[in-house]
Amino acid sequence: MKGVYQHCGDKHLHRYFAEFVDFRYNQQVAHGADDTMRVERALKG
Repeated sequence: MKGVYQHCGDKHLHRYFAEFVDFRYNQQVAHGADDTMRVERALKG
């Protein structure tokens, strides 16, 4: 979370985390990086 006056309470932390993970996954898929491609890159590296 970025900013000065933001707070993430323990009660809702799982919701913020789920939204963050969903956003990152959707961005990877939108830019053409699927799970298969990531596994291939990991095995090569």
